[in-house]
Amino acid sequence: MSLLLGLHPFFFYRPLGVTPRQQLVIRVIAVLLDKTRETKLKLVLTMLGIVIAAIGGVIAYRALFLEPSVGVVITESKIEELPNYTRIAGGLVLLIGGAALAIVMATRRSR
Repeated sequence: MSLLLGLHPFFFYRPLGVTPRQQLVIRVIAVLLDKTRETKLKLVLTMLGIVIAAIGGVIAYRALFLEPSVGVVITESKIEELPNYTRIAGGLVLLIGGAALAIVMATRRSR
């Protein structure tokens, strides 16, 4: 709540001719201009962690469910496709690492 109090007046209402995207950009710029260098770094690292986690989740999901399989095992009773475990592991590492970065930066207190 304390973050909301020091924002630009555009936070609470939208003037005519200002799109929601422009209003969001105004909010982000107002927050970045109002904060110290350490807080700016925390904000940027939190956003970076969220983006990395999202990319990792997409890579892992695509490797598991959408992309063609890397190998096929043929036995007498069935044909089994093997997913690309390297891409799955890489995607999960990005997902966990990005989420950890975002959580640590978001919950860390300033000194």
